[in-house]
Amino acid sequence: LKACRYEQPSVKDLAILQHEYNLLMKVDSPKIIKSYGLIKQNRQLGLVIEDIGGIDLQDYIQHKAFSLDHFFTIAIQVICALETLHAMRI
Repeated sequence: LKACRYEQPSVKDLAILQHEYNLLMKVDSPKIIKSYGLIKQNRQLGLVIEDIGGIDLQDYIQHKAFSLDHFFTIAIQVICALETLHAMRI
């Protein structure tokens, strides 16, 4: 579940989460996480997304040393995901 960080999110914060949901609903690719819904409660929104068991790339890089080959493997996966989004004009 992805939600706004603030108890009273701004209209802009809510619009960003709504926009992310709308974009994810347009994508059908194994390279991009899936969105299962948008929960609205009071002035909060929660984006229900696929749990792939991953971690933030920045955290991964900071806590684990890896080879150049491993770097390129990750880079190619990111590029393939971006290529999918670009092809959909997202």
